[in-house]
Amino acid sequence: MTDIMKNRYLYNGALGDTICLAMCARMSFTDSELKNITFIDNYPEVFNNLCNAKHLKSIHSKNSVSSSTTKTMMNSTNYKIIRDIYWYLKSFLGLRYTYISWYRTFRLRSVPLTNIFLSILSKSEIKSSFCSRWLKKNQNEGKRVIISAEAGWTCRQPNISSILNLIKYLNLKSSDIDIVGLKKSNDELSKYNDLRGKLSLKELMEHVSKSSLTITADSALYHLAILYDIPTISFFGPVKPELRAYPSDKCTFLIRKDLDCLGCSINHDISKTNGECPLGHNECMKFDSENIKMELKNVRLHW
Repeated sequence: MTDIMKNRYLYNGALGDTICLAMCARMSFTDSELKNITFIDNYPEVFNNLCNAKHLKSIHSKNSVSSSTTKTMMNSTNYKIIRDIYWYLKSFLGLRYTYISWYRTFRLRSVPLTNIFLSILSKSEIKSSFCSRWLKKNQNEGKRVIISAEAGWTCRQPNISSILNLIKYLNLKSSDIDIVGLKKSNDELSKYNDLRGKLSLKELMEHVSKSSLTITADSALYHLAILYDIPTISFFGPVKPELRAYPSDKCTFLIRKDLDCLGCSINHDISKTNGECPLGHNECMKFDSENIKMELKNVRLHW
């Protein structure tokens, strides 16, 4: 790898993974080093705000977020492999960038995502000193709780009753809850302050940075909340939580330990089932009151 390529990176991944890459860049480089490093990715506004790195351009020249569930073909493994080959050849032949391959993260999906990114950025392990490099969150405005059930794969989305059972268990006040997401919906969460489909990405980041607790699926919002050092409760199932974990003691994972199929994404290509549960039941995203009590009874929540 040439010295030029060491300072230039190209990544064509999803929003959550891009946020993870921004976190790893902050873990790997000092602020002064970041000023001399260029990343090209799909979400330059987000990456710049989180990482303070410079950009030449966005791959797709836009800063919008689209749901992968509405673009099945665009989220398929075959398409992503073809996209990988295209960008690898383009970066190798002309752009002189280190291309961070989506296929590498897919092939190594039993390895923590942070470890993959850190190895590419020439850092072999997570350093405890990173804890001092969290983003500075804004002043909390009371006890605002941000909740989202959305995720790129349908099988990673907790059902509404699971969210409602958690709200009841935590004894949250309705007036303290903001519901966020990409799509407007009319469901049982609409009775709260429903901001779904109303916030830009920048406004969402502002809301998260001011919150005192975030409840989320395995999604971009999870990565964002952790990067802002916000106490987080996250529903995990198809992906093992240790593969998305960060060096933070403020994240609580809700998982159905009574199921044998947890982490099924290691053995199944979920894009082939259109993001649906490859086993056909999605039980890992169903939490009744007893499941939640069992998972949280010995957990100290940091909020």
